[in-house]
Amino acid sequence: MELQKALKQAESRLSIAGDKISMMQGKLEDLVFRAQRIGAALRAKTPVQDTMFGYDIQHFRREVRSFGQEILALPGVLGSLEREAVYVPGADKMAQSLMRLSGRVHKQVQGLHSAALLAHNHIRLPEHKMDAWYICQEIEEMTQKTQALPTLANKVVIKTAPPSDPATPAGPPAAAT
Repeated sequence: MELQKALKQAESRLSIAGDKISMMQGKLEDLVFRAQRIGAALRAKTPVQDTMFGYDIQHFRREVRSFGQEILALPGVLGSLEREAVYVPGADKMAQSLMRLSGRVHKQVQGLHSAALLAHNHIRLPEHKMDAWYICQEIEEMTQKTQALPTLANKVVIKTAPPSDPATPAGPPAAAT
């Protein structure tokens, strides 16, 4: 029963992380559109109307940094689950759900990194470009940290899977000659 509670808790942490990544994706998309408008204004040599862009990108950078700390804890959570995992009836379904969520979180972080690179490319002002570069670096670090999540979750699935029946032979049947 303790394993099932730990699986539920890890699943909720991954689900919350996925929701936060989606929220950050939306904020980053807004920053990209605003950067495109600023870039168009600079090319047209008209005054830039968005005076809050610098503040918003710095605020987003702080959000990314604090969320990075949450992401850094996820491999440890799944690693401790993997070490403690044993077969418990019903835990295999929860472990499979955990594996799907961990794969989704990793893909979302990769998508966030792609969007951050796009934002960096669209930003024209040097002081904002530096902030965008730091955001890209921090999200790239998150991508590297989440890379192990699907593998760790797969190990949990393997350990929580029901034991195979000893009466049935392992592997494919031998071919008759």
